[in-house]
Amino acid sequence: MKKAFANALRLDPYNTAAMMNLIGPLVLGKEYVEASALAAKALRLRPDKPLVVTNTQILLREIMEGRDVHAATTLLEGWTEARPQDVDAWHNLGLMYLEQQSMDKAINCFEQVHRRAPTDNFALAQLAKLTFQAKKAPECLGYCNELLQRGHEPLLAVSLKARVLNFIGGYDQALQFIQPYIDHNPSNDALWVVLAEIHEYRNNISAAIFALQKAKQILENGNKQSFEDYLQFVNMKIKQLRATQH
Repeated sequence: MKKAFANALRLDPYNTAAMMNLIGPLVLGKEYVEASALAAKALRLRPDKPLVVTNTQILLREIMEGRDVHAATTLLEGWTEARPQDVDAWHNLGLMYLEQQSMDKAINCFEQVHRRAPTDNFALAQLAKLTFQAKKAPECLGYCNELLQRGHEPLLAVSLKARVLNFIGGYDQALQFIQPYIDHNPSNDALWVVLAEIHEYRNNISAAIFALQKAKQILENGNKQSFEDYLQFVNMKIKQLRATQH
């Protein structure tokens, strides 16, 4: 059967029905990369043909369940090229690029989602984190401000924004920004750790240790088992910073 469909394609290389028919045997043989490349080609040729779109969706689900990142990336790259209006395809492609540590490509995908579906909070949070990692300060600040305006993942937005303000030279500005959040959430250990990082970056070691001790106290008064790894990290940081004072 596979040979028959392949022969049909050789006679008519633009026959998308033959392409869809050939995908079945390829999947049965676990030849997912070849199937993905064929589906992507069919999408480029006939992006609005229901049979092509439906079969490609089925193929993508199977590939994603099998965690074949290379095949999924191949298919989704073709999909976004053929049907750039499909937000879910950009979303899934961004996730594939994240797994491959292709940060710039992932940023581009989530920017496409943000542009086409501006209310998508997941894409916005990903953009805040990725632009922070990529040291794109203005972009990160913009995404953090959007998150804060929406009230979505405010801790993430506050933590990233405070760090960015500190890195780009606004030590006092970073402190002024984060302090009200700490005042309103004094039992949030993560905010104290961010404050410690800000102080450490500016070589204010005593203030950094004080902030870490506050975080340690909060963690020790909570569920120690749940936060054991984080508590070990805080203790290690306190030890390291004290060593620098001698």
